Amino acid sequence: MHAYDKAYVYDAMEILGEAFDFAACAQNLGTQRFFDLFVQTGVADAFGGGSPRYVAGVSGIELVLMVGEQAGAPLAVPPATRHASLDRTPEYWSGWILAYVQWRSGRMFASLGSAVRVEDLLRLYKPLHEASEDRAADEIEALIDGGDRLVRLKTIRQARGMTQLQLAEAAGTSLRAIQQYEQRVKNIDKAAGIKLYALAQALGCKMEDLLEFNSPASS
Repeated sequence: MHAYDKAYVYDAMEILGEAFDFAACAQNLGTQRFFDLFVQTGVADAFGGGSPRYVAGVSGIELVLMVGEQAGAPLAVPPATRHASLDRTPEYWSGWILAYVQWRSGRMFASLGSAVRVEDLLRLYKPLHEASEDRAADEIEALIDGGDRLVRLKTIRQARGMTQLQLAEAAGTSLRAIQQYEQRVKNIDKAAGIKLYALAQALGCKMEDLLEFNSPASS
């Protein structure tokens, strides 16, 4: 059940995306601190309920300033950014997709925030920012619902629209190897550099984008 009428969702996504970007790039607030205040002040409840005042009536910058004021920590707009056009940074994408996940799932922002942190969303930027919002939301909701920790190789492969077999052929490796990495039977962090390079080339990403870190599997 969607949180509010779909007519507002893309405006809401742009507003929260701009707010995350502004909090990170133009203030010392930071995206996580802004999100925490967004929830604590109750603005998130109104935003998540589709209040036109918030999801259509303000810019992302204005939303950050409103949250700061309601939290008792007024913020100033730096002159250089007052009329700036903000790029779609990882921070922007994190707010943008979080607004979509909240709308699509109908969950409260407080509930979402207790399950996934902004830093988790930022880590998903590279594998998911080129995917559709529904594809990205599927992965994020799986993480929120306590499913298996996302496998970066699988996430990037699916975002590129490739099957395991297609990736294996493009990277010159076996289908079984791809399956073992995605199932964490084998630890991709311990893969030979030449194998990582071939996978990264096939997927159009950096080698480090595929690393899991702290994966429990052994090579």
